Amino acid sequence: AMYPVFFAQSSMAHLDLAAAAFTVWALTYYLEERIARATLMFCLAVLCKETALIAPVALTCWELGWVLAKRDWRGSPTRRYRPSLGALMLAPMALLGAWYGFHYAKTGYIFGNPEFFSYNVRETLHPLRIALTFIKRLWQLVGYMNLFVLTLAALAAMLLPPQRQSGWEARPRISLRVQAVMGVVIAAYVIVLSVVGGAVLARYMLPVIPLVIILCVSTLWRRVRHWALAMLIVCAAFAVGLFVNPPYVFAPEDNLAYRDYVLLHKRAANFLDKRFAQSRVLTAWPATDELSHPYLGYTRV
Repeated sequence: AMYPVFFAQSSMAHLDLAAAAFTVWALTYYLEERIARATLMFCLAVLCKETALIAPVALTCWELGWVLAKRDWRGSPTRRYRPSLGALMLAPMALLGAWYGFHYAKTGYIFGNPEFFSYNVRETLHPLRIALTFIKRLWQLVGYMNLFVLTLAALAAMLLPPQRQSGWEARPRISLRVQAVMGVVIAAYVIVLSVVGGAVLARYMLPVIPLVIILCVSTLWRRVRHWALAMLIVCAAFAVGLFVNPPYVFAPEDNLAYRDYVLLHKRAANFLDKRFAQSRVLTAWPATDELSHPYLGYTRV
C-alpha cells in the first residue's frame, strides 16, 4: 500500500493493478494446492491484461520440468503429473485465444492494428534494446522509487544469523518451494517484458513486485532484531517517494507527480476557455477528451 507505484496506480483506471491482484491471488491458491481456484484467478487476470498469461505459463513449464526430470524440487522422486495442472495454463490461454478470435472477427486484426503490433512487438526485437530493457526491468524490480531501501536492507540482513524465538528455535524462512515458485514467476516477467512491450513502464511489473517485497520483509523479520524499526524506515522512504521526484527519468503515473500533470492540463484548459473559447484547438490525447467533454471538469462548455 505504501509503495509509490502501487499507491498511485490504485487511484487510476489502469488495468495493471487488477491483473496484479488476480495474479497474486492465483499464486496464493497455487501454493495452497487449490488448483481450480488458481486457474479461475489466472483467467480473470488475463481478462484484465493479456501479459498476465506469463505467470500460468511459467508455472506450468516449471511443473512439467520436474515431471520430465522425474524429481521434485527437493530432488526426491516426484509424484505423478496432475491433469488439473494442465488447466492452469490451458484455461487462461483458451480464454485469451477466444478474445483474440472475437477481436479479429470485429476488427480484422488479432493483436491490434499494425502500428500497435509494430510498437509493442516487432520494433522491440532488437538485441541491444532487449539488453537495455532487461537492465531497466531489474532496476524496476529492486530499486525503483526507493525500493532499493528495502532490497539493500534485506541484502545486508543476509549477513546476519537468524534471530531466535521461543524455545531458542531460529525464526523460520519462507519455504524453499515457495521461494522457488516466486523466483520462477519473477524471472519469467523480467525476461518476457524485456522482449515485448513498447513502453518500459514500471506498472507492467506490478504482479511480481509484491513477491520481491514479501521476500525482503521475510528476510528482515528472520534476521534483524529490530526488524519493525527497519520496516518503519522503509515505509518512510516509500512515503517520500510519493511526493519527492527521483533524480532519474520516471513516468508521472508512478507517484503523485501525476497530480501535477492533471493540474497543468487544467490550467491550460482554463487558459483556452478564457482566451480562445470559440477557436479550433489542435491537440493530442488526453487533452482531446479534456477539451471536448465538459463533464470531465476541465472546461465549462
